[in-house]
This record gives sequence, C-alpha cells and structure tokens, in this order.
Amino acid sequence: MQRHLKVVAVQSHAPSESGAVAGIEVDAVTEAELKENGFRSTRRTKLICTIGPATCGFEQLEALAVGGMNVARINMCHGTREWHQMVIERVRRLNEEKGFAVAIMMDTEGSEIHMGDLGGAASVKAEDGEIWTFSVRPFGTPRPERTINVNYDGFAEDVKVGDDLLVDGGMVRFEVIEKIGPDVKCRCTDPGLLLPRANLTFWRDGSLVRERNAMLPTISSKVVTCFPFLLFEFC
Repeated sequence: MQRHLKVVAVQSHAPSESGAVAGIEVDAVTEAELKENGFRSTRRTKLICTIGPATCGFEQLEALAVGGMNVARINMCHGTREWHQMVIERVRRLNEEKGFAVAIMMDTEGSEIHMGDLGGAASVKAEDGEIWTFSVRPFGTPRPERTINVNYDGFAEDVKVGDDLLVDGGMVRFEVIEKIGPDVKCRCTDPGLLLPRANLTFWRDGSLVRERNAMLPTISSKVVTCFPFLLFEFC
C-alpha cells in the first residue's frame, strides 16, 4: 500500500550547536495533531475500527480517518468477497486521495460455533420467555419462525438440557430446555438483538464449557478458502 507522508520540521528541545531542525515523516492525522497539540502530545494508542454496512461508504471511512482511525478491520465472517474487496479499494483510495495512512486488517473466521444468516434479516429481536430452535438442518424459504441454523454438525449431540447458550458473549441468553434429533429448543432468559453469524458459547453450572470447540479444526476450510483472495490483494 502506498503511504502518503509529509515531512514536518520539528525543533529539538535540546538543539545542537548548529541549530539544526530535524525532519520526520508523518501522515495527515499525525500532522494535524502536531499542529494542534505539539510533538509530545501525539497519541501512541492506535484506533482499530471494524467496518460494517453502516461505515463502508467513502464519506464514512473518511470521517473515521479524520476522527483518528489507524486501522480498518474487515471481519471476514460477514459479507461477501465482493464486499470485502470494495472496502479494501475504498480504504486504499482514501489513503491515496486524502493523504491518510490507514492500515487494513483482515480478520479471518476462526473455528467457532456460529449462528446462520437469519434468513436475510439484518437482526431479529429475541424476547424474554420465547422458545427458539437452534438446528444444523437446512431450512427452506421461508424458514420456520424463531428458528436459527448452527454451523457445527455436532451441536445437538454435545449440548445438554439445562445448559446456558450465550449469543455474542452474552448479548442474548438462552436456556436449553429440550433436544429433538438435530434440533435444540431453547427458552430466552435474557432478551436482546440476534445478529447474523453471531458466535455461540455454552455454560454449564456457571462455567464455560470449553470443550465445545475442541472437535473443530484449528484452521477451518473457510479460512483456507480465504488465502487466495488475501494473497491476491496483499502480496
């Protein structure tokens, strides 16, 4: 990635006998900070912003960069390759045209248990006391109400009645109340918004069930399919 940098003159606090002024290369954000706050006040913390549908436009990306974004993170669990490529191109264009030096972070999908795509909905509200079905079965269109696909084939075999099912680390909580073949019926005990591809974790007797992911491969097949795309874009 080409970085557009500007040379800024900085006077040392202990100038040499010749009175020489040092020159350093900085990007547009750092230059603005230097002008406003001085050299010693420039921040060392880097800001990583996850880019989604609401922030992927060129104007939105520019606003994030002006606000201090150092790294644009793209979560490859979501979106298509075409969308990923579009965001990459816009960040590169932002750097080229506006003088920023925003890096790009590609976060590949790990070996986790995830929900499906919610039938195309952007989000679905789970209310307290509602009964939801989590299943590895494929569903037609329209799918049954309050039914969610799970990406782990051993889901129904591993989970036990009484387990707590947490969505996105606790944004929504369910209790497993029944297992019927590949279907796991759960009651919502802590309501909230369900988002597509959210990760699932399980708790039993107040402890995280860590072995739930033990049978999943360290590098999933989906990660392997990302490699050609990443090599083409960044190598």
